[in-house]
Amino acid sequence: MEESIIAEEMAINILQTVLEAFICSYYTFILVTIATSREKVFCSAFYILFVSTGIADITSLLLLFVLRLNTELSMGTEFRYIILYCIIFSRAAYLGHMIGNTFITFNRYSSICMMHMYGKIWKRRNVSVIIFAQYAVSIVAVAYTAKSNILYSQNEDGTYKFQGLEPHVAKIVGSTSSTIAAVCSLTSLVFNVKLYVAWRNLLRERDRSTTRNAEKGLLMYALAAFTVMMVMSTGDALFTVASTTENRELFRWINDRIFWINDFMVAVPPIFLLLLSSDLRRAILSIFRPPKPPTFVAPVSRRRGEAFV
Repeated sequence: MEESIIAEEMAINILQTVLEAFICSYYTFILVTIATSREKVFCSAFYILFVSTGIADITSLLLLFVLRLNTELSMGTEFRYIILYCIIFSRAAYLGHMIGNTFITFNRYSSICMMHMYGKIWKRRNVSVIIFAQYAVSIVAVAYTAKSNILYSQNEDGTYKFQGLEPHVAKIVGSTSSTIAAVCSLTSLVFNVKLYVAWRNLLRERDRSTTRNAEKGLLMYALAAFTVMMVMSTGDALFTVASTTENRELFRWINDRIFWINDFMVAVPPIFLLLLSSDLRRAILSIFRPPKPPTFVAPVSRRRGEAFV
């Protein structure tokens, strides 16, 4: 009976590992396609922010994979520094995701509601400043985690079980990151509501051109990204409450599910962007489409004085 339970757990773990490998490969392929494409549309602020946020998502996926192995394999205290820095940078990547998607939502909002100022707002220099702020704020917000010790409990068989960070550190860092996540979620909600209303009004006034259809796809992506933000921020809030209150039962419950929640958070952006962006679909099809054979034109030479027939 025990052997069958262990085998079942191993099957679930293998399934999640394969799924995460697929998500990582697929997401990386999408980012590389956008970054290396010569199409002008992929040089826009939206796609630059998507690539910047995508890098944070892949980083989060890889780091949480290490943290999941730490839980499943009951890795010992000799790995505590690796686990500590994985916690720091995975939480920074999570905040990078939240901040990045907030700016993506604002980008979609300004493209419809602030069209006359769009070019001035989204200059290349301003986009670079936004990306720098995205990562700087994320890292600074979680830097205090480095002062914490990793807490373990020892099992009867001599192995160690991860119990989290020190409560006072978890409280400070968790409150900071949860506040940033809440501000991002609330800001995105306001922009999305205004964006949806403006879009509906726009459809009543103007024809449904190809450009507007493309805008609609990116608008739907922003709404999907907001849904993911709300799911992840809820999970992070529960994780913070469990760590600060030392509620081990809640901590184990959310810790067992946070990896699946993160997988969901990372999987949604590339899938929805592929479904909703015709430009991205064309770029991917052009990669797999066989190149056209070169056309050679044979030169025709005529001798001077030769009669034309």
